Amino acid sequence: MATKKRRIYWATLLLSWICCLLTGCAGVQRETAMTVEISTGTAPAYTQVLHAAVLDRAIRTAPSGVLFSLRNGQAALAYDAQAQGILEAGAAEYWYPIARATAVIAVNRELVDEPVDGWQTLTQLDASISLQGTEDKELLLCAMAYGLEGEDFSLDSAIALLQRLRREGHLKENDAAAPIQICFDETAATRIEADENWEIIVPREGTLCYTRGILSRMPLQLAEDTETLAREAGLRPVQGAGEETLYPAEGNYVVAVSLKDYSHLQHVQKDITRRLRREVWQTRLYTTADGREHSLAALGFICIVLIWGASVLRRVMQRGIRIAVLAECAFIIGWVLLRHFKYQITVSGTLSRYCWYGYYFFQTGLPLVLLWIAWMVGQGEVNVAPPRWLRACTWLDAALVALVFTNDLHNLVFRLDLSSSGWTDVYGYGSGYFLALGVMIAHVAIALGILWEKAWHSPRRWKRGLPLLWCLLMLAYGLGYVAGIPVARQSDFTVTFCLLAILFFETVMHAGLIPVNTRYRALFAHTSAALQIVDGQRVLLASRRAPHLDGALFARLQAENPVSLDADTVLYSARIAGGWVVWQRDISALKKLQQEEMYTAERLKASNRLLAEQQQRGKETARDRAQSELMQRLERQTDKKMRGLQSIADTLSDAPDRTQLTVLTLLLCCIKRRLDFSFRQCENADVPSDELAVYLQELAGLAEYAGVRAMVLCATSCSLSVSRALVCYECFYETMAWASGRGRGTVLCRLPQPGEGTVMALLMASYDKDFSPPSLLESTAASVGLRLTVKKLEDGVGVELAMPKGGGE
Repeated sequence: MATKKRRIYWATLLLSWICCLLTGCAGVQRETAMTVEISTGTAPAYTQVLHAAVLDRAIRTAPSGVLFSLRNGQAALAYDAQAQGILEAGAAEYWYPIARATAVIAVNRELVDEPVDGWQTLTQLDASISLQGTEDKELLLCAMAYGLEGEDFSLDSAIALLQRLRREGHLKENDAAAPIQICFDETAATRIEADENWEIIVPREGTLCYTRGILSRMPLQLAEDTETLAREAGLRPVQGAGEETLYPAEGNYVVAVSLKDYSHLQHVQKDITRRLRREVWQTRLYTTADGREHSLAALGFICIVLIWGASVLRRVMQRGIRIAVLAECAFIIGWVLLRHFKYQITVSGTLSRYCWYGYYFFQTGLPLVLLWIAWMVGQGEVNVAPPRWLRACTWLDAALVALVFTNDLHNLVFRLDLSSSGWTDVYGYGSGYFLALGVMIAHVAIALGILWEKAWHSPRRWKRGLPLLWCLLMLAYGLGYVAGIPVARQSDFTVTFCLLAILFFETVMHAGLIPVNTRYRALFAHTSAALQIVDGQRVLLASRRAPHLDGALFARLQAENPVSLDADTVLYSARIAGGWVVWQRDISALKKLQQEEMYTAERLKASNRLLAEQQQRGKETARDRAQSELMQRLERQTDKKMRGLQSIADTLSDAPDRTQLTVLTLLLCCIKRRLDFSFRQCENADVPSDELAVYLQELAGLAEYAGVRAMVLCATSCSLSVSRALVCYECFYETMAWASGRGRGTVLCRLPQPGEGTVMALLMASYDKDFSPPSLLESTAASVGLRLTVKKLEDGVGVELAMPKGGGE
């Protein structure tokens, strides 16, 4: 329970940290000051004009797009082709035209002497031709397509022209050093203003003239002489001509058309990015090429993963494998969704950077799941919990993910210059990146080793070795992507890597390494069991011996389970995914077995009764035998004492003295207590030392008649076994009898304390030192683990009963 609470605590803490991080990132993107934002790469003339013309807002260069600026409450510089759709959608309410921009051909006359008058002339030149622009490149291509095909233009002619230039090796992209450039006239005018020998050519086939202005959700305060400011800054104002030293004569712009409706252009514009990348630049051949394909591919791939995951969950029987499937689907879908979300972010800020970092959570997780699956192959339902080394790999991956997410603090994974606006294009790799890459490759390599070892010991090596192929492809693909091999580098890494992981898992199942619920038809065709699967209305699969199942019988089966068809046949059912499984069972053998068990149980009861009677008779016989043995033992024990008593009685004179009477009385008392000890021994009960002291005090009282003064000391009560207590009593009796025969004297007796080795100690003062205990007493003491010792003192005799070291009964 404590571990579960700890996991919940850390998960909540991590989720809170991510929410705070995303909230902070979102806050970074929004500006509180009201500005007019212009995109990176815009001609410096526009910055000059806007600083002078816009009176109530600051001017700022931002890498974000027009829509992003408008969503943040800012105004943005845009083309009229963009503004039309935005105004119709209600994303902006005000449009302030500033200047005109025409798609033209700019020629550096210091490097190119050939005449150039239109789009088709470009194919006749032997010089580099650069297609300029970033976000406005699509508008340039639309202008070229309009000039080549007319009002109902498509992209085919323009793409074919660019393809020809590309094949001939003339076409470049954003190459400022190229002598011929396809750009807007304002861009060429900037270079002419810098005293470069450039000629602006308005293509004779025709082109498009766009208007650039300010889009805003709130009204702006502009200077009244905006057109004059635009002309002075080197732009072509909305009305009138531009500077004659910078632009061609207005007559040349007759073929430059300003569209009134940009609906057709916006429709054609949707395919420009995709067709430029694939058909012209020969890139993105193996992956999605534009935002629309990104979204559709992400949605389609997620649907495929969900359908595949659902099918696997229905097929796989092992619980651990099901968990692995859920983990793999979660990693794949999470990775695709995160990437799709990042594509929607038009600005390269903190949020997009942390989305990029988030890729590595899934990139490290998928090889770990692959390793987990490789370990679970062939495990069955036993040892579902992962081993310690796999848990260590999990913690290592978690540490690497934490290292990536904290890259802004140490730059150990990616070497980023966040102060530069182009950090997304110019960055390096640190040691942390290669460490993470090495760990991922190691996980795949270990999985390969595990699968190879399991496939090698399999009877179907050729089939079970197929998963190794996908692991090798995954490893080769990752290395090829890092190495920059075109086939790998230009592909969609996320989709390809996830697809290889799915194919690996599917191959593992088809190789038989993971038990699955498939091939039911073969089972039903060959089984001898009466088995069928129904969905409530019809029979889906049935064996040859399956009974006919009508609606009434199926309804009865749902109400009561099982259902008896006759005395020896029972019908069972169980709910499964998509229907019911129904099977018939012949219980005649079971009933026969039950009858045999009942007969066997009766026989066992009878045998138990006989055994109980025999046991009772045996107990009675043993009790009689024990009583007989007890009486015989008592007779043997008292026989010697009685003979001694008889000998004393024979030697008594007609007038016996006190000494003889005392010895006789002590002997009679000893015989009586001896019988008591015998009965106590039969009960297996110990003798307390204070009770023994009472018995000894009884003997001491009798010895006083012979002038013997005896004292028994027992400071603390403890228990003695009956045999040891009897030896102590016999020893005390022998001492009292010996002392009574010698006249006056003093005897001191001390009984043991708990934990003491001495059981009993006797001290006889004022007596001769010729006391010798009977040999029978010594042997009896030795038989119960006691040592009888007699010590001759200066004025008496000492007797001690003690346990030897390590001794016991």
